[in-house]
Parts: sequence; structure tokens; C-alpha cells
Amino acid sequence: MMKNLIKQIKHILGINNAQAQQISEPSLLEKYVQFSQAPADWQNHVGLAPFLHEDFKNDVQVIIHEGSYKNSKKYPELLWVRLLATYENYFIGELLDMPQYLNTIQKGDELLFSTHPNAQYPFLVSETYMLEREQWHISPCNACGFNELFDMPADLMAQQTKNSSFTTHCAFCGGLQSVQHLAI
Repeated sequence: MMKNLIKQIKHILGINNAQAQQISEPSLLEKYVQFSQAPADWQNHVGLAPFLHEDFKNDVQVIIHEGSYKNSKKYPELLWVRLLATYENYFIGELLDMPQYLNTIQKGDELLFSTHPNAQYPFLVSETYMLEREQWHISPCNACGFNELFDMPADLMAQQTKNSSFTTHCAFCGGLQSVQHLAI
């Protein structure tokens, strides 16, 4: 969305690419000013502490993905991320490794990720997913209890049915999850 806005601004103002490079999308840290940048806040976080590197307490392994394998045809990768900030169960970090198979994520990218009691590791979420997630009830997986998705719920619904509810497979274990759109 921000990239389209920048493109429109460039067109309206008649500026070239060199001038446009001075206009950049704000970083996640700039967008989420309520996030704490105090290492103690994530080093003592109940959901994150077990996953922190033993010697480098600001580094954590995170499941990085481009959606479920079914939709992206790419397996998630477990990569190291350096923590920069936290707010409740959401974290911002810088990707320390270069993904081998993922095309849209690169070493050095700022990432937003979360934890869940039934998740094997912290996992990547997008800003769009966070906003859309509020409109959906995702039942815990019948096998592992995980109640998040690696895909956008609306995209999955469009693939499966025109009803306001559907089932899908858990990104972690393949069990079943029921997903229902909430009337807001």
C-alpha cells in the first residue's frame, strides 16, 4: 500500500527515481512507536525467552514464510532474527540470515513476528495479517492447538467457499483448523 502511495506521489509531483529514493517507507520501528526497545522486555518475555540464543540474548530463531506451502509452494525456513522491539506478543527484529528458498524476504529486512503457546517457534506475521486477523475467529488446531494461519484468512476463504466459515490445515502440524469471519 505504501509503495503504491509513493508511486502516486512521484507521478503527481513529477519527480524522478533518484529524487524518489529520498522518499522511503517508514521502518517498522517508526510505525510502531508503542513498541519497547528495552532488551529486558523481550529477554524476560514468557513466550519468547525459551527460544532466545543461549549466548546472544537478543537473537531468536523465527519461522519465516511466504504463506503456507499449499499456496506459496515454498517451505518455511527457521532463521535467526535479532530483536529490536516488543509490544505484548509482537516483536520486531532484523533478519540475520539469508533465506535459501524464499524470494520476498532478505537478510537485513525488518520483520514482525509473534509467539503462541502451541507454536514450535516464534513465527512471521505481516502488518496486513495483524489487521485482518481481528475480523476472524481461528479455532485451535485439532492436533496441536495452534490458532494462527500463515495465509490471509480472506485469501483462504476465496479459494474454498463463499461462506463466512471454512476449514484449513494447520501450518505447523497439518491438523485441521476451523476459521470463521466475525460479524463486525
